[in-house]
Amino acid sequence: MKHRLPIVVLLFLLFTGFGYSQQTPVKIEISKEKVTIKGEVFYLHSVEKQQTLYSIAKKYGAEIGTIIKDNPSLASGLKEGDRIYIRAAKAGEKKSTQEPDHTVITPEPSKRVEPDNSAKLSSGNINLQTEHIVRWYESLYSIAKKYGVTEDEIIKANSLSNRRVETRMVLKIPVAGSTPQISGKMESDTLAKSEERVAETPTEQQRAKRGREIFSGYDKKYVASLVLPLNGSSVVKNETAESFMEFYQGFLVALDDIKRDFPGSNLEIRVFDIDSYSSSEQMVSDGVLQGSNIIIGPMFNNQLEPVLKYAAHSEIAVVSPNPSSEHLTMDNPNLFQVTTPLVYIQNGIFTKITRFSEVAVIFEDGGADTNLVSITRNLLKERNVNYRQLSYDILRGRSILPKMTELLKSDKINHVIVASNSEAFVSDVLRNLNLIQTMNGYNISVYGTPRWRSFENVDINYYHGMNLTVSMQYYVDYSNESVRRFLSRFRALYNSEPSQYAFQAYDIAYYFLSALIRYGEDFKYDLDNHKKELLQSDFNFILRDGEKGYTNSALRQVTYKPDFSIDVKGLNR
Repeated sequence: MKHRLPIVVLLFLLFTGFGYSQQTPVKIEISKEKVTIKGEVFYLHSVEKQQTLYSIAKKYGAEIGTIIKDNPSLASGLKEGDRIYIRAAKAGEKKSTQEPDHTVITPEPSKRVEPDNSAKLSSGNINLQTEHIVRWYESLYSIAKKYGVTEDEIIKANSLSNRRVETRMVLKIPVAGSTPQISGKMESDTLAKSEERVAETPTEQQRAKRGREIFSGYDKKYVASLVLPLNGSSVVKNETAESFMEFYQGFLVALDDIKRDFPGSNLEIRVFDIDSYSSSEQMVSDGVLQGSNIIIGPMFNNQLEPVLKYAAHSEIAVVSPNPSSEHLTMDNPNLFQVTTPLVYIQNGIFTKITRFSEVAVIFEDGGADTNLVSITRNLLKERNVNYRQLSYDILRGRSILPKMTELLKSDKINHVIVASNSEAFVSDVLRNLNLIQTMNGYNISVYGTPRWRSFENVDINYYHGMNLTVSMQYYVDYSNESVRRFLSRFRALYNSEPSQYAFQAYDIAYYFLSALIRYGEDFKYDLDNHKKELLQSDFNFILRDGEKGYTNSALRQVTYKPDFSIDVKGLNR
């Protein structure tokens, strides 16, 4: 049976610390996360190396049989990396002495509350059934639904000027039908206009002043919401949930650095498991995103679009790590697309190629990379670069060496763009080019795609021997001091190696949350001055022609040199 498990993580950087430190493998720490499932509170414990069910149960003061019953997957044994649920001690029972630094909680489901006539309050001509203190995840819609009244009735009872409610606001809840109906179109138009805000571009002086005030004072609280698919509604693990759990882990490390670099900042982080909702529409209607200044995610387009509609109405910045959401920048001015489009990646070639270069393009006849080939040709044409091209089928290309030789110049530097992501085809092309270079003394520089770095069966000597250049968004320089520091802390916290998802989460969290702290919710006007050295990628957001949202154009250019070193250079950051 699936359990509904909405997850919301509150991380108050002003008042709390994470308190993580490297531990010996056998030591067990009480989890820093709690979840509520059907009214029962559980610790969510990550199993580390050499931990046993007995030692875990002893640490938490729990019964082994109860843990097994709550975690059916333990029937196959306890394994490192498992995440298991452990019931928290109830009142009067033995409690652990170590309290978590942040809490995972679940909002109560919206229920209709029948009016209690015996508890009615009187306020003029309005009969009140109770007073309600607004919680951070609630909206006017969800509150009205909970008490079985209309939004307009609450607005009238509280003399509200618009439909926005703030955390800890005390609302008078009228008995359904006891308030006069708000009249007609004129009133609704007034409410709509009261929520409109013209996004004016601040002057340089205004931006500088705002940045100084926020950075020095930290007098305003900001709320960031992270929306991830963590498979919280199922007891069955899947690879997608594991990947995004790694994203969450990298995000937490970034928060630790933000706390260090911006001491005294008042930043609240909420993390939602979208898999705990039937849809993102339900998530929006439940009001849990209310009060957010920035939303990171959701990760999939079908979930992202309803959130974008809500964000547009509320003027909230939305950050998408999904490469397939690039098209959504056309109509969403609040969207930041962090993955760099293919056209910008290929455009990185032209830092080394000019209209006077000798250029050859090689691609697979009938291959799957027609879009890559088309983009490459168009970029060459736009820059008036003359080029020669060769395409062939690898299965019928036994005698391709002479044709490839004719493509090149013996007395010039030949810039060869291989527009292919096929490992077999690329290997064949490089083998032939290497023969031409070594036997005939041709000078060849090759340009490839980011996927080449994951090839396992291509001779790495070809890369270095022909000065391979690859432009990409993601590259981790493990000799970098910041990267080494991140690796050390990640390993100490999670006893595992960070994946690309963890690196990506760190970069996104640090870049956007530090911008929010420094410049406020209108940080998009200050990003030209917000340059950060990140771990895996760089950010340079631009407005492309015809687009309302922001696209990342930053790259890292990697060149394999003949001395077997690798040169990395940031582009457009």
